[in-house]
Amino acid sequence: MFKFKVIPIPLDHGYQFNIDAILSTVTDHTKLIYICSLNNPMETTKSIDGN
Repeated sequence: MFKFKVIPIPLDHGYQFNIDAILSTVTDHTKLIYICSLNNPMETTKSIDGN
């Protein structure tokens, strides 16, 4: 019924989201990026410029 592909991306060495690795997997066919954060309810933020 639904066709999708899961692409797991490990955290970086500081246990943060690896934004470059995430963005490198995005293609013209990408419809959704789902990020599961186990830090909930403690918030983790990452700006697009990496700071």
